[in-house]
Formats: sequence, C-alpha cells, structure tokens
Amino acid sequence: MIWVNYTKEGFDVKKALVLLFALLLTLSACAVPASSGVSQEEYDAVVAELEALKASASALPLPSEPPVKPTAAPTPTPEPIVAQVRVFVHEDDYIKIEYVGCESTDRGKEEIVFYIENKTNNELTFQADAFAMDGESLGHTSGSDGIAANSRGKIRYSTKEAFPTLTPTSLTGTIKVIDFEKTIWGKQSYDVKFVDLQVG
Repeated sequence: MIWVNYTKEGFDVKKALVLLFALLLTLSACAVPASSGVSQEEYDAVVAELEALKASASALPLPSEPPVKPTAAPTPTPEPIVAQVRVFVHEDDYIKIEYVGCESTDRGKEEIVFYIENKTNNELTFQADAFAMDGESLGHTSGSDGIAANSRGKIRYSTKEAFPTLTPTSLTGTIKVIDFEKTIWGKQSYDVKFVDLQVG
C-alpha cells in the first residue's frame, strides 16, 4: 500500500500524481509475470489507491491569493461655505464697520464676519458681545481680533449656538472697540451697538 501524509502547506498534489502515474504506467507496460513477486491483487490495489488519490486531489481547493481590498479615494476637503454681502454698520472718526456675511469653515465652525477700517494711529482691538440672527439669540460669543493702525481687515466671531442660517435678514449685536493705550478718546473702550440691522 502507498500512504501519503500531507497538510495544506506541505502536500504537492501535482508531484504525487506524476509519481503515481509513472508507477501505473511502469506496471502496466512491463506485464510482469507472477514470479516477479507482484500479484494481480497488489497491482489492482495500487490502481485503486491511485484513483482514490486522484479523487481526493481534485477535491482540494486550489491555492489563491488573498483578495485585494479596494482603496477608497481620498475625500476632498470641502471648501468653506461663504455667504458674502457688504452692509454698512457704523462709522465715526476712528473706525468704519461693515457686515460681510457668515462663513462655515471646513471644520464645521460658523463665524460672523465684519470688515473694519481703523482710521487711528493705534492698533485697535474688537471684541464681540451677544449676537442674534433673525430674532434668534446665538448665546455666548467668542473672538477678539486686532486691526493695525491705519489699516483695514476682517474680524470673525463664533457663537455658542448654531446659526439658524448663513444668510440672515437681520442682525443684532454689540462690538466693543478697545484702545489699550487709552490715548485716543480718553478711555479704554466704547461700544458699537446695532439692533435688527437689515443684512439680507
């Protein structure tokens, strides 16, 4: 009898079949007489075992490569959503303030944006108090931006509450104008207030 021990890693089906076919062909071609020591029963047993090995080998799964996981295309960074207008808010001897609009950044942060002209020879700081859009209070407001002397630029404020819209029709709020050097109007700050300013 021919015994073949194998595992998935160590058994070479092709090689075993080639060897068994070679043995079968040798036995059948030689027509060995009974005196050679190989009986008909032994020959038949070899053939039967060969057929059994062929059947079990065909049942074995063919080796295959692991499936390749599809690579997802990189998600593009969304552009900030900007709703821009240009609405006059306030002007005096020191500053001019315009409402520019609302922005939603790529990090999901919403901001109220103003464009400010500093007419003085000192840097001015602009801090916000509570804001409301279309009659809806936005809660605590954070943000403090400086505008250099005799220059213009944007200031942005974020709020605790989510914006009801990026295109409000009215805006209420207070912006505190601060001169830390106290050299312009004899005190450190004054407030610019606007109520139901029509912005849309």
